[in-house]
Amino acid sequence: MKITLITLGVLVVLGAGGITLYANTAGAERVFDPRAVEKATERILTEEYAYRNVKQVSCPAGKRVKPEASFSCTVDLGGGRVLRAPILVVDTEGNYRVRELHYPR
Repeated sequence: MKITLITLGVLVVLGAGGITLYANTAGAERVFDPRAVEKATERILTEEYAYRNVKQVSCPAGKRVKPEASFSCTVDLGGGRVLRAPILVVDTEGNYRVRELHYPR
């Protein structure tokens, strides 16, 4: 497992499809940093799930670091193909899993 500390209080832990990305809010409720989640989700989709044409990933702001919580990021694969990437939070440390892409309903 690789651990990288990025400045401004954002922690990144990579490994086996799971990832941790959250803003250090000094005692306040922790929420995911949407830009960091977007970047990591794009990396997971291209490197681990082998999606070749990821044009853009957009994740919602304000999503809490809470076990078993879930949310979806929108993934633009180009050519009019826009899918959703389900995100499942696995623990209080902010680790989460990116699931297979699904067409929005």
